[in-house]
Amino acid sequence: MKDFFAGRQVELFTDEEQTKGIRIWHMELEEKEIRHMTGRLEERAVFLYVLNGTLVCQVNQEKETIEKGEGLFINRGNVYRLVQCIGDRVELYAVILDREYIEADEGIAQKYVAPVWEEERLFCLKFDEEHPVTESLEKLGEAAADKEDGFELELRGLSCELWCRLYRAVKKYTIGTKKADIREKVKLCNILEFIHSHYKEKVTLTELAENAGISTGEYCRFFKKKMERTPFEYLQAYRIEQSLPEILEKSDTISNIALRHGFTGSSYFTETFKKEMGCAPGDYRKWYKGEVLECPLKETQEQQEAPKPVKKMEKPVSLRQSSMPAHLL
Repeated sequence: MKDFFAGRQVELFTDEEQTKGIRIWHMELEEKEIRHMTGRLEERAVFLYVLNGTLVCQVNQEKETIEKGEGLFINRGNVYRLVQCIGDRVELYAVILDREYIEADEGIAQKYVAPVWEEERLFCLKFDEEHPVTESLEKLGEAAADKEDGFELELRGLSCELWCRLYRAVKKYTIGTKKADIREKVKLCNILEFIHSHYKEKVTLTELAENAGISTGEYCRFFKKKMERTPFEYLQAYRIEQSLPEILEKSDTISNIALRHGFTGSSYFTETFKKEMGCAPGDYRKWYKGEVLECPLKETQEQQEAPKPVKKMEKPVSLRQSSMPAHLL
């Protein structure tokens, strides 16, 4: 599945051969699409920059609202997922950096990269529209989209500029994450990492709980609280999400695709696909290819209910608020 949901307007601007170590995605997602996205667990640095609309993103156990022009840094080793957009759709860049891409030499690695990358208390950091970090994110997205002669060098330079500005922001502000929050994060990361690694296998709730070192009851309560789904619902959603590229490419039979992604056969796969997505695989493929205009994905129960107020963090890091502690999840 690579990095993101296989939506109709999700495009990877960079090429792994040309620009190894950096991935820049441009996404325009409908509200219905976001509701079917599962969690991501990266060992890379992730930056989100909202071009249009308003995005709600969950990092570990907290949610943050990102307005147009704002950015969010998510440190490596943290679970994040796009939860919803306020309105019909949201447009954003996602910039994903490997550590090696910004480590020019050992001195830079130890002095400027490690203090951020290895800070376990730093879950994420939000920046307002006037901060230099958001300026760098916008320039990175534009450079990747334009691909002018020498853009690979431009991306490298802009990435170093981005990291420098991030480093200065992190150094300037106080990190207030509690030890209990770190333990919760580690627990959630371990749980999702096991599911993502074994989703093709037949796994039981007992096996999932044993791997986490807790009872089945505690496992279910913890998972539902953090991910707003039962473990089984999440597992099935993740299986469907991972199968989407093959469904859209129609590269194989439904039976073979189903078997590769943890299902016992085509009938069960199609039944689960309809339950999760609200339409048959073929209907989703037609919409993806532009053969039908209206998105066939179903609204989830959360969408049908009145929208709940999103817990707001303190104001994002701003040039105008030099004395304000940055709020870190």
